Amino acid sequence: MAVSQTAGQSVTGNRLTIPGAAGSDQGQYWCEGRLEGRKVTSQRSDSITVAALPKATLTVEPKWHPLYNGETVTLRCEVESYSNWTYSWYKDQAQMAVSQTAGHSVTGNRLTIPGAAGSDQGQYWCEGRLERRKVKSQHSDSITLTVALPNASLTVEPKWHPLYNGETVTLRCEVDSYSNWTYSWYKDQAQMAVSQTAGHSVTGNSLIIPGAAGSDQGQYWCEGRLEGRKVKSQHSDSITLTVALPKATLIMKPKWRLLYNGETVTLRCEVDSYSNWTHFWYRDHNQTATSLSKEYSVNITGAAGSDQGQYSCEGRLEGRNVTSQRSDPITLTVAGVILPIALGVGFCLIVLALIFILFQKHRRNKGEIVMLPN
Repeated sequence: MAVSQTAGQSVTGNRLTIPGAAGSDQGQYWCEGRLEGRKVTSQRSDSITVAALPKATLTVEPKWHPLYNGETVTLRCEVESYSNWTYSWYKDQAQMAVSQTAGHSVTGNRLTIPGAAGSDQGQYWCEGRLERRKVKSQHSDSITLTVALPNASLTVEPKWHPLYNGETVTLRCEVDSYSNWTYSWYKDQAQMAVSQTAGHSVTGNSLIIPGAAGSDQGQYWCEGRLEGRKVKSQHSDSITLTVALPKATLIMKPKWRLLYNGETVTLRCEVDSYSNWTHFWYRDHNQTATSLSKEYSVNITGAAGSDQGQYSCEGRLEGRNVTSQRSDPITLTVAGVILPIALGVGFCLIVLALIFILFQKHRRNKGEIVMLPN
């Protein structure tokens, strides 16, 4: 079927003109000639294809997701082959092309973003213009760049506070996921990483402190480095380790210096708080406990001479293999009741003797009275 002029095309002599070609004009075109007055038709010509506008293709190198602060990324735009095409770059559906003044570098069909920052993230797309033909390609599909500032996260296990001497604690550092990250550990805001020579063990993303001592307490923090990408995370928040050597405190109630036979006294042992501690009691510097109890107090009722001596105690924390320092000793002295009775009897005898002397004196004075004559 011959092309008609009603389709927006113009036929003049041996010419078919298609102004402002559109998608509806694409297809194969060919022609033939007819000789007027002789009913002669020529063979058909070879066909010519009118194609749709080409679409730009956008790719990114490297294909890291997310892209981290300071890294370099290159976007590449291609239309069929990139010879004779020039390219324009757009961001976030803006109608104005991305300029090199924004810190980007445009070379040929490439847009390079060195030292990416948060302001560089967004949706990018491109289009091509064919030199000397006033032809623009279709827009490429968009590519989204996400630029992240990686954060390190520091956790501690177990979460005991305080940590007691001799216990083991593990600090764990994570950045996004911890694959391909290596970690450095710091203490008390020092710029030099904590070394394994200090008795610490570094394995993967964990710093292990076995047998903690007072020298291990302080503020710890970490950072991650991404292998092969020259990326460092931000410092983690710090965690403070407090390493204590608990000491038991022994208290006596009531606080009588001298305890008499038959009286009651309570000895109370305290270690920080007394929950979860088992208490061991010692007497007269014995190295073997005389008794143990989950209770933190011992009552001595009806005290006798056999109860006197030096008492001390210590605590052991259940489930944590922690033993406190032994308390300072308290000396109990138990006195008998013989002395008070003797004093009482002596006092009574003295009183009776005084009464007797006064009575005899009174009788003597009465017998010496002289009767005068009338």
